[in-house]
Amino acid sequence: MMNTSIHDGTGDSMSELRNPLPAAVKICGLQDVEVLKSMINLPVDYIGVVFAKSRRRIEPEQAAALRTVLFEWSAYDRPKLAGVFVNPTLEELEHIMEIAQLDVIQLHGQETAEFCQQVKQRWNAKVFKVFSFPKDETGPEADDAAIRALDTYDKFVDAILLDTHDPLYGGLRENVCLGANPCLC
Repeated sequence: MMNTSIHDGTGDSMSELRNPLPAAVKICGLQDVEVLKSMINLPVDYIGVVFAKSRRRIEPEQAAALRTVLFEWSAYDRPKLAGVFVNPTLEELEHIMEIAQLDVIQLHGQETAEFCQQVKQRWNAKVFKVFSFPKDETGPEADDAAIRALDTYDKFVDAILLDTHDPLYGGLRENVCLGANPCLC
């Protein structure tokens, strides 16, 4: 079962706030080695590189160069390299993993739980799955449906990322509201 501490259906917002979900910092869309070098002292957990169709898309060789820079950081502070994909094939992932050796494969499309399982079994990388939720779908029924959808991925992904709905994919730099409490939005 997924961690549902944000909304457990009891309506007790205080108990929901006592058990916050863990947070990590990811800077996404990096393309340049010099920009990455300038971040060496920042408390960043993940560096994201985009392989999906985007103006920030990079080639696997660029990701490999960024990975080399990451290994100049101390092992304690070194961010993990995350590749962002939208509906990739296993062959596409194979090609990129051979060159870039990503720490994380972030899936941002309609990838099924079974596909996530195949990715997890095939590569020594964490699998993050992104889910988008339209802003107009709110309330207990929508929350329960979302939790049921997320539960099918529970055994096959290492993290679930929530994003605002965009029919073309990709982060919109907008808030995702996690429940009725405005403190969580």
